Amino acid sequence: MHAPFGNGKNVFDIGALAAPESFPPKWPAGYFDLAGIQQALGVPLDFTGNSPIASITFNLTGDFCRGGRLATLSILLDEGVKIVMIYGDRDHQDEERSD
Repeated sequence: MHAPFGNGKNVFDIGALAAPESFPPKWPAGYFDLAGIQQALGVPLDFTGNSPIASITFNLTGDFCRGGRLATLSILLDEGVKIVMIYGDRDHQDEERSD
């Protein structure tokens, strides 16, 4: 077992205790799929918490912003693609590395 796991702490927030119901909550999918919420947000698609294709691709490429990927990100932004980058510093899942 890896050191960060099995220590009683939540892997997404090391300040919280590990508990199956602590993260992520289950309600966002149902909430974001309500027609009124989608309309208010201007989102024509159903909410998806995880995309298997995106996860596999990310795992195959490694860190998204390394190896010239910033230029690709810039192109997408110039084309009007909306991008959200979410990261944290209190978790073991997405540990920032300097290598």
